Amino acid sequence: MGKRVGGDRYIHRDALRRHDPALLGAVSGYAVSAEIAFEWNVCKLSPARRRVSLLHYPCFRQRAHPTLSAALTIDLDRRFIRVRRYSAKGNRPILHRKELLIDPFDPDYQRFAALTAQEEQAGLFARPSLIGHERGWAEQLAGRGLSIHDYELRGGSGQIGGSTA
Repeated sequence: MGKRVGGDRYIHRDALRRHDPALLGAVSGYAVSAEIAFEWNVCKLSPARRRVSLLHYPCFRQRAHPTLSAALTIDLDRRFIRVRRYSAKGNRPILHRKELLIDPFDPDYQRFAALTAQEEQAGLFARPSLIGHERGWAEQLAGRGLSIHDYELRGGSGQIGGSTA
């Protein structure tokens, strides 16, 4: 379960609630122990570095590629907590392949997966280093004459790939 990037695993809070309530409790406990009011919806587990990050992506379900607004990172060895907030004026990290973060039985799973399939078909993931932030992603879409509307990838001639309904 979860999206793997390098040695890290990203999991949406709802998937944790369904599949691993003990882990959700532990992760939520980190947020409480930080004594900071922190809203989060994605957990990043980094076992090799012994870190847990709680990430907040507003509009996770509404936006095809939500932007990161804040991250609370806990270093388990050094017992160090860092909070980072991302400005809307900056070049914030964005999410791709959201279906990997959620449960396959989640009502949004098919919609998320269909968009990912369209993006793969269009070759948008060919150079991952260029698409992890807002500006790079926007440049990739614009450079190919593409846009995303209602979870559908569209080009100059309309929708690309199959229906996302």
